[in-house]
Amino acid sequence: MTVKNYRAEDRKQILDTVKRELGSEAVILDVRKVRRRGLRNLFKKPLVEVSVAYEPDKIPSAAQSRADFGKITVPKRVLAAYRGAGTEIETDMPPAVAVLEAVAGTVGTFPAAKASGTSEAAAEPASESLAKRLDEIDKRMESLDRALSAFMNKLAYVNRETQYDYSPEVQSAVHRLVESQVQEELAHTIAKEAESILKKTPDEDALSVVKHVVTEMLGDTEPLRHKKFSRKTILVMGPTGVGKTTSIVKLAAEFSIEQKKKVGLINADTYRVGAHEQLQTYAEILEIPISIVYNDDELREAKEKLSGCDLVFIDTAGKRPGDGQHREEIERIIGITQPDDILLCVSAATGFAAAKEIIDSYGFAEKYKLLITKLDETNAWGMILNTVHYSGRPLTYVTLGQNVPDDIAQADAPEIADRLLGIDGQLTIVDG
Repeated sequence: MTVKNYRAEDRKQILDTVKRELGSEAVILDVRKVRRRGLRNLFKKPLVEVSVAYEPDKIPSAAQSRADFGKITVPKRVLAAYRGAGTEIETDMPPAVAVLEAVAGTVGTFPAAKASGTSEAAAEPASESLAKRLDEIDKRMESLDRALSAFMNKLAYVNRETQYDYSPEVQSAVHRLVESQVQEELAHTIAKEAESILKKTPDEDALSVVKHVVTEMLGDTEPLRHKKFSRKTILVMGPTGVGKTTSIVKLAAEFSIEQKKKVGLINADTYRVGAHEQLQTYAEILEIPISIVYNDDELREAKEKLSGCDLVFIDTAGKRPGDGQHREEIERIIGITQPDDILLCVSAATGFAAAKEIIDSYGFAEKYKLLITKLDETNAWGMILNTVHYSGRPLTYVTLGQNVPDDIAQADAPEIADRLLGIDGQLTIVDG
């Protein structure tokens, strides 16, 4: 990974330059103000300096930028809606590119930054060895955490399996839960409760009783509900790479297309260069208003600007768990926007130790709900039950792929219990 420093009159000017030169995957590391050099500049406004990390082999060409837009999945009903409205769409182009050209008149190439006066962004190379090592360590630690968590869970189960006197049916259910990566201690808690119920009602089917206990432990799910003649503000938070922005787009599309609600977007994630580019693209496709904010005053203005919407989704930056500055930023955004619902995104591929760290880090937002992402990336859904049990927070939605808005579903406790216990059943995509 390489790090560059950019200087210019304002942050937007730098972001335009970064997108053009480095692509949307570049990551902003730091933003600061620096004084201009020379006596004649002594009383002039300071410049903004931004440190940006990027992968040299991922810098896109103009052709690659166009191709990247073609990878965006646009539902057939969205295309049909545009065609039905009389919008001309070229059929020989990738769907998303065609829609963008029809709606916004652009193919996604990054415009050159327009420098005001004599100032222009200048890149200064910085050391890359430390950043590269840290990135490699992060990836190895995440992989090790998942593998170690699964191994220790199964090992503890094998070592303690003979200490419990369960019926064969309940014992089999415990084994299935552990195989689904439910924490071994939690699996035995479920088994004990099931055995207690079976002693009182011996004629009941053991597997059905275990499913009942698991379903009760998952609790009632709480998808978003909109009340007529009122506005609901939803803030979405979570660590980097968990799928916050994509989840917001899916929910925004669901409510705007299927439920015919007026939806607005606020992007407060100014650290990842590609975040607002992605939201802006989908906002144009869905024809919904979006505000990109860089400070508290702009956040207040955006809230007022979107006051006529039925639902407003706020995208926030993702950082590593435990980042004190990130916590302050989220708390400040919550204080200004006063959201009606807060959704914490956690990836289904996250190991239990990492999930606990995430939950502990976001505990300051007391009334949040869980949105589990990337269920398509793992066959072991035990993490859902582990996370609900540890956090004590209700489930809202789960995401099952990259298609927008189709691959999102209301969390369904009985169907999740079926999956954990190996009972035939597949999570159904449910309209929100």
